[in-house]
Amino acid sequence: MEQTMARKPTYEELEQKIRLLEEENLKGQQALLELKEQEKKYQQVAVNAHDAIITVDFEGIITYANPAALELGGGMNLMGMSLHHLAPPELLDKQKQMFSMRRQGYAETLSYEWTLQSSHNQSFLFLDVKSSLLLEKSKPAGVLFIARDITQRKLAEEAIRNSQHQLTDIIEFLPDATLVIDKQGNVIAWNRAMEIMTGCPAEEILGKGDYEYALPFYGERRPILIDLALHRRSDMDSKYTKIQEKGDILFGESYTPNLPGGEAYLSATASVLRNSRGEIIAAIECIRDTTDRKALEKEHQHTLERMRKTLGNTVKVKSKSKIQRMG
Repeated sequence: MEQTMARKPTYEELEQKIRLLEEENLKGQQALLELKEQEKKYQQVAVNAHDAIITVDFEGIITYANPAALELGGGMNLMGMSLHHLAPPELLDKQKQMFSMRRQGYAETLSYEWTLQSSHNQSFLFLDVKSSLLLEKSKPAGVLFIARDITQRKLAEEAIRNSQHQLTDIIEFLPDATLVIDKQGNVIAWNRAMEIMTGCPAEEILGKGDYEYALPFYGERRPILIDLALHRRSDMDSKYTKIQEKGDILFGESYTPNLPGGEAYLSATASVLRNSRGEIIAAIECIRDTTDRKALEKEHQHTLERMRKTLGNTVKVKSKSKIQRMG
């Protein structure tokens, strides 16, 4: 049987194959250089990031920690440590469950807060943490954690809450009946003295608007002094027996027929409330029952009128007697 001899490639064909291999090799080298450049760029991003960046394998062992993470850790070497030893006790079970899910390929980014005790001075650090799945050759390989120190923000929020609580307590125990409304006219404070004056419990009026707070006083929905502080209206002056304005502060007196104790004369002071930027955020009104004072003023006025009449009659009698003697 005649065998077919394989044809040897020509010199030109060999030369062409060599050129193709060289081109492929050059492309591979260029791709490798680009990959190294990208890796270097990402390393620089991680090193210079203000947020802590940590990678962890599925056993919870830290495989990478950037300088920001080392700083949060008090300067200790985190490489090789177990993240489970750093996690807050109340989150440990959830964290282990999350690692199990990640191992199965759960890729959704998770967000939560950690509270850690500082190794420097035993104070607490508050961290905003985000975790996501790390892939290697398209397979789950570990977990990426990015943590931001939000301690100052949390302390500021706590200070604001404490300040608001103190302000609420001050308003609650003011001797004058006091209410506060927001810019939309919704009641956000209604203290005990106001409950006593109106007979309306705070829980029945807090959060309500549409001049609900006027009903206990006037039996109708209408603007009162606190609304004038927010939105000045000259046509409202006639609603008050007396009204004065000094900057943001309004002073007013009015007659109210609808309170549980019957008709009353009230004296009120209202003003807007501003934030640190000077923007109006709410208004406050303090109300005092001046019915007894008004009654005393009327009695005093009547006394003065009686004295004038008495003195006038006395003068008339004396003048008449003097004229008779002269005659």
